[in-house]
Amino acid sequence: MKITGSNRNGFVLIATLIAIATVTVLTAGLARHSLSLAMSANFHQESLQQKWGSASCERFALTHAIKLLRQPSSENPGEFVPVKSASNVIKLGNMIFEIRLDDESAKMNTNFVLTHGGPTVLKSMIRKRVTPETQSPIRLRPLDSQNRRLITESGLESWKQVFLLTPQANMNQEIKKLAQDLTHWGTKLNLVTAPNELAIQMLQSAIGPIKAKRLMRKHERDPSQSIDELLDGLSLREDQQSLLQNTLAKRSQCQSVWISCFNRRGGQMDKQVIQEQVTSSIRRIYAQAW
Repeated sequence: MKITGSNRNGFVLIATLIAIATVTVLTAGLARHSLSLAMSANFHQESLQQKWGSASCERFALTHAIKLLRQPSSENPGEFVPVKSASNVIKLGNMIFEIRLDDESAKMNTNFVLTHGGPTVLKSMIRKRVTPETQSPIRLRPLDSQNRRLITESGLESWKQVFLLTPQANMNQEIKKLAQDLTHWGTKLNLVTAPNELAIQMLQSAIGPIKAKRLMRKHERDPSQSIDELLDGLSLREDQQSLLQNTLAKRSQCQSVWISCFNRRGGQMDKQVIQEQVTSSIRRIYAQAW
């Protein structure tokens, strides 16, 4: 068959269009791949910023916890008094970090209530502090499913032991709110920073509400009294006297930091870290991220 000039031009045009279409498809694919790589690199960069930013905030807050948990005295200018909690917001790059530093010794200890008041009393205290809509049931079970020890023997060591946490039930804010008043860590109650109401609720599980209120009224009238002076005259049994001497304190021995990190995409990460002071050393006893 004889190919005329016009037919030849037509073939060339078609070949050119096919080549252009092929290049366009390849270019689009390359652009998508490049965009995917750029987004992945940006994600990893933000993850790294989040990790190191969170670690920096944690290290600073816990290293200087005793100093940060103080505020100027309203009665004695120039003096500083210990407080139950301190918070701040810090921006690092594209990340915003909300930091809350707590005196764990100023909170109601769940293990103390569990041991002396029982599971029913503790569950009641927790229910009063969570919203009715919470989707995670309170279970108070050991974390290790293979080890069925009684909870009063093993003790609570994680919020996962308190609630049945599932991906569908976002409990971050509930737990963060609960952690303002309740703790599983430390063995002391700091009378200087603990609110009276919390201290009474905790202590009454061991010595009853009347004696708990009398003790806290004595402390409120004269905070300078020693622990032995506060216990004097309360008509405590020998075991109760010994228990409170080992529980009550006038300074913090356990602190925590709660870090909430927000990125520009609206994502959020929450982390709680606990440290306990043992004599002159400090040990990290718990860390969990959500």
